[in-house]
Amino acid sequence: MITQNLKILGDVHKLDFYIRDSNMPGSTERPIIAIAKMVIKRDTCKLILHKFRNREYDISVPVDEQQLVWEPEDITKQNNFKYKNPNTGTTNWIITPMDNQLYMWFAEKIMPNVLEHNDFGFISYISVIEYPAGTKLDWHKDSADPYDTATALLILDKEFTGGKLTVDDIVIDAKQGDMVMFNHSQNVWHSVSPVNSGYRTVVAVWFQNDQSHTPINEDDKLQEPEFDESEMNTYNALL
Repeated sequence: MITQNLKILGDVHKLDFYIRDSNMPGSTERPIIAIAKMVIKRDTCKLILHKFRNREYDISVPVDEQQLVWEPEDITKQNNFKYKNPNTGTTNWIITPMDNQLYMWFAEKIMPNVLEHNDFGFISYISVIEYPAGTKLDWHKDSADPYDTATALLILDKEFTGGKLTVDDIVIDAKQGDMVMFNHSQNVWHSVSPVNSGYRTVVAVWFQNDQSHTPINEDDKLQEPEFDESEMNTYNALL
């Protein structure tokens, strides 16, 4: 494994950068794997977690995961929503472009911290995913959208054990506020080990390199999401 620190994210962030040959059966590409440190502050992670966990479910009956995969032009017609995936046991909060404020806020935080590589051209999809104790994600390759070229995972929680991300044969140890990213996610095996205790919550982001497929209006104004005083007071009471 080759490890370098790359100072490409301003005077605060660093990337832990890895390149290696693939050893997993069926992997056909050499992934670039990187960790951007402290993409968002820990207090902001806590606020997002509070907002996520206090949002009511928008889908209350079990659904087939395949029903939740749309063509990009269809995504723009959907409001963001939260549901429990009966196949994985995870709770998912889909952040669609229709929720312009939150979607674009995530984009503003994420895009300056990704690798300068064509595979991270633009964000195609964002989802907050929570893995409770006892859940995992088996070895797989991302296949929901044939145009996806890379994946990033922004770690929101720290109060969990297990739940280690492995890409190819590299086990990645990322902290709260860090973002793991890798390309060739449709061709590279990756998994999450069983969560032993607590909740592993991440912002999962998929990227594409062809702007013709994006539903995002690049002229949309970027704004901070609104965490009102009552939300903050409620959260503080839980500390």
